[in-house]
Amino acid sequence: MKNYIIRKVLNEDELSEIKKILCQLEWRDGLKTVTGIKKDTKNNLETSDAKINKMIMNSMDRDHLFHSFVIPKSSNSCILSKMMTGGYYHVHHDSYENGDYSTTVFLNEPNEYEGGELCLFIDNEEVSIKLNAGEAVTYPTGIFHKVNEITSGERIVAVFWTHTTLKDRFMREVYSDVNKILDLLANHDLKKDVKTLEEASSDPYFITRGLLYKINRHFKS
Repeated sequence: MKNYIIRKVLNEDELSEIKKILCQLEWRDGLKTVTGIKKDTKNNLETSDAKINKMIMNSMDRDHLFHSFVIPKSSNSCILSKMMTGGYYHVHHDSYENGDYSTTVFLNEPNEYEGGELCLFIDNEEVSIKLNAGEAVTYPTGIFHKVNEITSGERIVAVFWTHTTLKDRFMREVYSDVNKILDLLANHDLKKDVKTLEEASSDPYFITRGLLYKINRHFKS
């Protein structure tokens, strides 16, 4: 199972509205938002906005891949981060208290800045990520990561953390795989139109969906 997911989460109308709001916000030194780190660990500006947060959280509500991968219980509000020329975030890991999964939503295009790649250390190798506006990456909180220095331009992202319903990693993988099977069965050309309870009892789609419900009930009870 891949340890991170990348997908499009914001449409063009949402991005256009977000860009308008970003121009009106007041930003502050990102070092003032955290404690216990060295002063040279990061160089960025940060802020927050209720409207942008709502748009991003609404996009998570409709994000099937996010729900299958994370099995979310709750997410905190987004932190908006701006890095200009000379900005960076050296190697670090997010606190486990933040949540079980970290998400970065890219809010401007990659051709608007040089550098600024989000680098994750996953499966003993470095993965470099620089996405289009409106795309997001989600990965387990605690993975060592960094943001390369911005050599020109400006990089703007939103970050937030999510607590999962299933704390057991194995069960999260099982849940995600069952969801994949459901998607395949739902889209299969041979899927029949089940009309009776007897047919449903022997139909792979209904049986698999029942298994998913059992997992949900067991861990949410």
